[in-house]
Parts: sequence; structure tokens; C-alpha cells
Amino acid sequence: MVLLVRFGELALKSRFVRRQLRDRLVANIQDLFASEGVECITEADEARVYVHVDDVAKARTILGRVFGVVSISPATEAHADLDSLRKAANSGRKSAGPIRPCE
Repeated sequence: MVLLVRFGELALKSRFVRRQLRDRLVANIQDLFASEGVECITEADEARVYVHVDDVAKARTILGRVFGVVSISPATEAHADLDSLRKAANSGRKSAGPIRPCE
């Protein structure tokens, strides 16, 4: 499972400072997971950090203690083609029925 981690005021910093602070945030995340004995894989882009984990509940608890983390959301990875996106959207829905293409 992938968790989407958003950080706060880092977005207001210059590109150089933002990259340094984002890298420090990723290191803090990895350090906390290591100290708890939970395995994770992290990826980062300009605006967010992605954390791949097996135990989502434990990961949310750990990420909630990381300074600078504003929100955590579960995410689903999908290819950029329409069928893959439709399958990913339908797998996350529970009651409304399948998503059908517009006509």
C-alpha cells in the first residue's frame, strides 16, 4: 500500500531550500520507521512524499509523529491509461456501483 504524505510550509521555500528540507523530512521518516522496526520504501517529488508499506495502521501512527507532516492519505498506483484508472477508481469504491464511460 502507498501512503501519500504532504508537508506544510516547505512549499513556500526556494527550490534549493525546499529540496534540502524535503530530503531531511524523508530521512526523518526513514529513521522513525527503522527505530520502530517497520520496513518502508520512500519516494519523493517536488510536492509530496510517497511511503510504501505493508502495515498501513502502524505506518500512519509513525508518520503522525514526524515533524513537518501535515496530512497522510492512502493512495493507489495505476498506469495512465483509461482502463487502469477506471479499475483503480472502481476498486476503491464500495457502494455506488462501477464507473462507466461517458457517452
